[in-house]
Amino acid sequence: MCLTAADFAAKMKAYSPSIEISDAASCIGRIIRYESGRVQSIEIGNETFTGREIRSIFRLNSTNFEITAGENITFNTIGFGHGVGMSQEGANAMAAGGSDYVESLAHYYTGGTISRQ
Repeated sequence: MCLTAADFAAKMKAYSPSIEISDAASCIGRIIRYESGRVQSIEIGNETFTGREIRSIFRLNSTNFEITAGENITFNTIGFGHGVGMSQEGANAMAAGGSDYVESLAHYYTGGTISRQ
């Protein structure tokens, strides 16, 4: 996703009115990542946001993203979803095809044992 610096600043101000962004090209600060590569927190202007917040604000596919700031602000994401391993859409498709919850869990979480109670 690519935005103009003005659009980036406007979206950030709509989410957090107290944010101070004097120059969008240089407002991106420290990024802290989880071991998985997903963004835990990112400094933008005078504030810090979670990766989830940024994903929501900009409707990104994932919290595993790179951000490049210059004339435009560009997000490059890796993967989809929240990173816990199960695709809701995939599990729904499996259910529509006749799979039960045990089959869906076994598909997404391999190597474990699932027992019905």
